[in-house]
This record gives sequence, C-alpha cells and structure tokens, in this order.
Amino acid sequence: MTSCFSRFRAVMAACIICLSVGRPLTAQKNIGVAFSGTAEAPTLTGADLNAGALSFDASKGIIITVSCAPPFDCTTLKAVDEAGKQNRFITSTAETAVTPRSITVSGGLPAGQMVITVSHGGHEAIPKLTLQGTASGSPDPAPKQPAVVPLKLRVRNKTCANIAALGVPESADFVLWLDGELLSAKGKMPRPGKPVVFYVIGDKTLLRNNTKITRTSAIRTIAFSSILGAGADVSPTSGLNRQGAAVIQCDTLRFESNEFASGAAQIGISVLDDDGITEEKNTFDFNVATLYTGAYAFGGIRSNSSSPTFGKVYNGADTVVSKTGDTRGGMLYVLTYTPFVWGSRDPTQWPDHWYQAVNPMLGVVLNDVSNNGIFGVSVDLHNYMSFTAGVHAARVQDLDPAANLAVGKSFDNRGATVPTTRAWTFNAFYGISFDLQGALGLLKMAIGAAPAAASASSSGK
Repeated sequence: MTSCFSRFRAVMAACIICLSVGRPLTAQKNIGVAFSGTAEAPTLTGADLNAGALSFDASKGIIITVSCAPPFDCTTLKAVDEAGKQNRFITSTAETAVTPRSITVSGGLPAGQMVITVSHGGHEAIPKLTLQGTASGSPDPAPKQPAVVPLKLRVRNKTCANIAALGVPESADFVLWLDGELLSAKGKMPRPGKPVVFYVIGDKTLLRNNTKITRTSAIRTIAFSSILGAGADVSPTSGLNRQGAAVIQCDTLRFESNEFASGAAQIGISVLDDDGITEEKNTFDFNVATLYTGAYAFGGIRSNSSSPTFGKVYNGADTVVSKTGDTRGGMLYVLTYTPFVWGSRDPTQWPDHWYQAVNPMLGVVLNDVSNNGIFGVSVDLHNYMSFTAGVHAARVQDLDPAANLAVGKSFDNRGATVPTTRAWTFNAFYGISFDLQGALGLLKMAIGAAPAAASASSSGK
C-alpha cells in the first residue's frame, strides 16, 4: 500500500513539473532607454526601443527605465498618454538629476494600444512610445511599423495651420516652407553686412535631425566705395499636398547669415532621409540691396547771385558807366555729389534715423562750370529726389577798383572800354535734385519722345 502511494506522489510531481515547463510564468517586461541629442530636442535611444513600438503582457504591465546624463535632467522628465493624462502611470521620483527614472504601466489593463509622449523640460522627445498590450499568454504581435512616407512628400507637406503659434517673430526677414517656397517676407530688402534671418517651417523630426541650411550664393566682399549714379551711361512653385499624406508635427528652424553680397542671393535647404542616403535639395532665391557711399545728382537751383555786364551809355548830357544783366534769382542747372557721411546705405530705403537723410553736398553749375560752384546740404525726400540748399560761389564781372569808376558816373575816355575785373561773390541758393541715373533715364525718355511727337505731327498734316 505504501509502495502504491509513493508511486502516486511521484506521478503527480512529474505532472506538475510538466505543466510548469509547458506553461512558463510571464515576467513584467522592462525596457531601458536613454536621452540623446540636446536638452531642447531630446531623442530616445535604446537597444530594445524598436522605433518606439513596444509590446507587453497587459496583465503584467511594463516598466520603461529612462537614464539621464548631462545635459539631461531626470527630474524634469514627464510622461503622458494621448489625452495628456498621467493617471495610468506610476512615475518614480528621481532623487538626483542623473538618477534613472521609471515609467510604469500597471498590470491588469485590457489588451489594446496606448501612446505615451515622454518630455524633458517641456520638450517632447522622439519617437513617441506606442505600447501594444496583449492578452495574457498570447504571443507578442509583430511590432506595428509606421507607414513609410517618401521624403519628397514629407518635405513638401504644408499642413502647418497656425504659423503664429510656432513662435515666428515679426522681425524675421523671410519665412519659408521646408521646400524653399516663400511664405512671408519683411517689406525691406536685406542689406549687405546686416544679418538676414530665415525661419523654415516643416516636419519637426526632419527639422531637428535631418535639415541643413547653407548660403550658396557669393560671399560678401568689402568694396572701397560705390557711388549711386557712377555707372550711369521669383515665382514660387506650388507645393504638393496630397490627400492622405501623413499628418506632421510642425516646428521651425532658424538660420541667420550676414555674408550675403549685393544683388541676387541664394540659400540651400538640404533634407536627409532617415536612411541616411536619400536627400532632397531645394533653394530659395532673393535679392540683397546695394549699399552706396555717395550719390551723383542732377538738378536745378535758384540763386541770389547775379552776373552783371558793364558798359557805357550817353544819358543826353554825358557818357556814363552802365550796368546790365543784374537780375537776381535766376535758374541754374547743377551737377552735385553727396557723400553719405553716416555710412553706406541703400537709397531705395528710408534711413534708420532721420538725421541720416541730411548730408553735405557740393557741385558745379553747368551753365558756367569754370566760374561757379555750390556747396551746402542735401536732404533726401523720396524716390531718389532731394532738396538742396547752401551757398553759391560765383566769379562775376565787377568794375576795376583802380579805375575809380561807379555806375552812373561820368566816363571821360569815350573811345575805350570800361575797365573791369573778376571777383567772387557768395549768395544763398536752394533747389531740387534727382539722382543721375534717374535723371538720365528721364532725359532719354524725353529725347525719345520728341522725335516720336514730331513724326506723329508730320504724319497728321
């Protein structure tokens, strides 16, 4: 009897062992990840991360241990589900900044999928964690891989609705889509030597890790001087935004450079796919203003100077000295040069400060170059037009002091000419001038219109 009972116990033990071997206990899954990248753009990495697609036994739960190393601080780690809630998680408190921190999904949950967003210091980490809870004892499903969207479509995806919410400042010179298409621009043309600020908007994952912006146009060179008038003699493509394209999480990338030369300028936007091989290259073209150190101008002035002529006249009783051509306030034509003493500038734009519109000026009078000159100030008005005022120096005819003559006084030597000399006079003037290029353009139009008008007149006879 005893022998039979012993054999029964041995059989039962063997059955229990077989059952245990045939149905192993499932332990709680533990995944280790770590932060990489920068504190403002964190990335989760780990040997078992599987691009964020993790499966676990819903009855047992899962523990995700996050390690932190400078510049990352585990005390700022936060994990929330799709609805922004934390009630499904038990997150241990890190005692120090580098102490690993656990994100624990409790067991006893129904099978299904949940998405967890991990953030560091308020900055969302990539990738998000897609947790697939399975029924107890069922095999882990194959990880659900995200749909692969071609890089060309990701670059040209323009689904960012609220640009202002992305924090793009109004001071940005250009706001671009990731494919180089212009979204908005400041009114003023960029100037050489001044920073040009670009904000590129697009897929956050592409901007953070895979985008490179470079200046592709000529570098700025320092010119000795550039004088306005001295040389006188882009359609954006429509983006591809197909229905069904992946919804993107938008972000901005800031790029700044002050090395653009005057004229046509260009930047290149290069985006590398996740495979590290496929690359999408785009460009953005714009213009940079030309800075001038001064300007030539043509205009007219009204001067208080006169250019008299002396002679003799018989008044009925005697021959006396006479004076003619003493009219003041005549119109003179001038060619002037205005140096920009406050620094090189773009004349198409109003200066940063009002006083920079006031500069010294000097010039010659085209009516009589050798005997006239002007100097004073030039005040910019608008569209290459300026107001000028100052002193008109004129070398005019005057009676010879040695002859002791005066206008109206008797002149005894009736057969001789009245002795005169040349003397400088200084009087006030004012006028309006136009930059030389604009003035020559206007002159060419007038010259071209005159023959046309004459031809039309003759043909109408």
